[in-house]
Amino acid sequence: GWVFISADGSLARRDGEYESLFEIGIDTTSGDSDIDRWVNVYNDSGDGTDESVALSVLRSVTAGTHTFYFLGKRFGGSGTVLVYDPTLTVIAPGARIYLPLVMKGQ
Repeated sequence: GWVFISADGSLARRDGEYESLFEIGIDTTSGDSDIDRWVNVYNDSGDGTDESVALSVLRSVTAGTHTFYFLGKRFGGSGTVLVYDPTLTVIAPGARIYLPLVMKGQ
């Protein structure tokens, strides 16, 4: 069957600038380089440093149980990657889905 996956969040600078990489993973925490976004969070002399990240994809999956991940990491810089209000939505038409919500760290 098919699943539509959407993930988003708001990034902020806490203790330094950084470049970050975000991916969606299906049954792996390695992510999928075909579903990625790069976000740079630099010092801002204006009204703040918030940036947005959003990913979405329509993918074919086999029947059975699957685990979906919204993954993020610092790729460069020295700052801590800080994501506010992250969301991960998976829509699988006609499927019975049980989605435990697990949020680790900050």
